[in-house]
Amino acid sequence: MHIKSLALVAAAVMTAGAAQAADLNKPAKVAVDYVKVCDAYGAGFFYIPGSDTCLKIGGFARLDIWTGGQSRATTAGGPGFSQGRGTNALQDSVRADETFDAITNTPLGKLRSFIDFHEDFTGGSNSARTSVELDHAYVQFGGLTAGRTTSKTNFGDGEQNNQEYVYEAFLDNSVNLLAYTFTFGNGVTATLSLEDPTTAGYQSTGSGANNSPVRNSGTSFKYGALNAPDIVGNINVTQAWGEAQIAVVGHQDYGATSAMGSKWGYAVTGGILFNIPQIAAGDTIAFNAGAGSGAVGYVQTWRNVGGTDVGADALVTAAGNVRLANSWEIGSNIVHKFSPTVDINLAPAYFYWSNAGLNYSQTQFSASLDWTPVKGLKIEPDFEYSYISLNSAAKATALAQGGGTLTNGSGYVFGLRIQRSF
Repeated sequence: MHIKSLALVAAAVMTAGAAQAADLNKPAKVAVDYVKVCDAYGAGFFYIPGSDTCLKIGGFARLDIWTGGQSRATTAGGPGFSQGRGTNALQDSVRADETFDAITNTPLGKLRSFIDFHEDFTGGSNSARTSVELDHAYVQFGGLTAGRTTSKTNFGDGEQNNQEYVYEAFLDNSVNLLAYTFTFGNGVTATLSLEDPTTAGYQSTGSGANNSPVRNSGTSFKYGALNAPDIVGNINVTQAWGEAQIAVVGHQDYGATSAMGSKWGYAVTGGILFNIPQIAAGDTIAFNAGAGSGAVGYVQTWRNVGGTDVGADALVTAAGNVRLANSWEIGSNIVHKFSPTVDINLAPAYFYWSNAGLNYSQTQFSASLDWTPVKGLKIEPDFEYSYISLNSAAKATALAQGGGTLTNGSGYVFGLRIQRSF
């Protein structure tokens, strides 16, 4: 019995030794670096494995479908969409959007980089087309912001007006800039920004013929190459009651020739938003206004009228003098939540432009109903209306450039948006 036990022990020792020898021939297990939640900067952030940087990834996919019409007689464009043959009444667009927000806590403060870009595939025209656009790409360190982001003239989230299809006011205008924000506490900040107007879609700045402000008596004013950045300053107050801001911008109207010369235009914009939870949680009412001379793009998104450049920053008179255009706009945005999942957005606005006897005005209104049946999914029917009016001198100038016929009138659009965000 004793001999048998000894034999069993010896066998066990030999087996264990053989197993250990076999383990020595196996590669060592690699340590697993699990993704860890980073809750220092809000929900959705996680540590990039192997680093102390927190990252949040987001985006959305959406479909827009819209149709509309116009009552204006014109050979080229106008509010809404023409119902004539050769132009589809029904149009649609699919957008994919991706965002990356990376934050690192350094010994000198928070270092942040933010990237947001989208891809569009648009149908409904004579041929489908794709496009890729960089909306935001900037670095923040302390009060410094450098890169592409919303112009510092914008108020609130930059989308106070919910219009998407016809004419848009108070847009989320992205521009290349270098800015510094001073923080004073109690929700008060002041920002100084140098911005490149040639990188913003709302400015009629550039050297090409399509960027020529209105002609008068056969003389054309064209922008030369960028000679100076736009200078922007704002003061913002954000507190529990809401938000208020006033911004001032200086914009150089730099002519393409020495005869045109150069003048500085300006614009002053402001807005105030009130939270009104007394009516319903999430309800807000906002008012926006802007006025300026020679800086129309900061007052309202620059648009062609009937295929012409009526509404731009400057013109050259018959005597060869450069005249800056005056413009102003007022608008409002009302959001009411019927329930946590259903709200309505109403946004009226009025814009006026004048220069050397030419007058142009635009009245616009949008209404959308937002339904969020589940978190991240939005279904939004939308209606938009715009009325354009030009005086006889503006019509004559527009027709001299565009030809054909041109009358005052309105345009409208019905749209549907389905979007899933994550």
